[in-house]
Amino acid sequence: MLFKIVTSLIYQHDKHFFSLLMFYLASMLFKNIHYQGTLSNLLLLPTIFFVIVTAILAIVCYLVWDVNMWEGWTLGSNGTNTIFCEQNHLTEFIRQRANTWSNLAYLFYGLICAKLALHDKASKPQANFITRNPAISWVFGFTFLYLCFGSFFFHASITRIGQHFDMGGTYALVAFPVLINLSQIYRHYKAISDTRLTQITIVAAIAVFALLFGLKWQMNSSILLPALIVAVLVSTLWYHGISKAPYQMWFGALAILSMSTAFFIWWQDVTKNWCDPESLIQGHAFWHVLTGLGGFFVYLMLRSEKTTAQPAQE
Repeated sequence: MLFKIVTSLIYQHDKHFFSLLMFYLASMLFKNIHYQGTLSNLLLLPTIFFVIVTAILAIVCYLVWDVNMWEGWTLGSNGTNTIFCEQNHLTEFIRQRANTWSNLAYLFYGLICAKLALHDKASKPQANFITRNPAISWVFGFTFLYLCFGSFFFHASITRIGQHFDMGGTYALVAFPVLINLSQIYRHYKAISDTRLTQITIVAAIAVFALLFGLKWQMNSSILLPALIVAVLVSTLWYHGISKAPYQMWFGALAILSMSTAFFIWWQDVTKNWCDPESLIQGHAFWHVLTGLGGFFVYLMLRSEKTTAQPAQE
């Protein structure tokens, strides 16, 4: 009640207060991520591509809705045992509806990363390692698209091979921030050019992604995934502590909040505490949206590093 009274008085005093406040917050956000533009400019192209891709997928899936394309394919763990709340429709093309379509959230986050990569290539902001090297943003965007494809494939088919791609994408999205932090830490102790460091980071990412994908069935995801998340936290705090131009850590706080909420909802889903198998509102669908948002906040945190001197190029 007190909050409503205060905000009402403020609004009556200056009807432009809230719009000015939002403008200020948006300006601070773009300043922190070194983006020269407005929110609408940032989201326009990603939104257009997102709508086009979603429409194409919707049309294709509608045309083959009753086609049991996955018959005969080896089922994954959620096919042989119902792990998530949502009902499996094993005679349809999309076997889990909400859990499948919610993966398009990863597509949207990846498209924004791609937009920022294009921005960096055109505007050439010299703020930090990521803004100076658009290839890093491209790879980050790729990890989102990889996870979007893998998880969409898995929940649509509930197959073992789909599960393989799903976890491969999950590992990639979590592992890449670790590699970026380790690269930055390495340069702190040994001089190296941006060009060489970018090359090493991308080659290492390709090797790690391939290794994690190839050894998927030899690794326990309930151990490896938490270990990778801890590695993100440890490497971030390590570099943040030694850097002369540290990250904007409130992005990290938002990432932790998103991921914690996602894990809580995921647990409620798998334990069937919040469960309506035929509903389009599914806990695991929210897991996709929130984990993607958490990953995107991690990207913004890495990108938000304050202005650093550019090392000499080789």
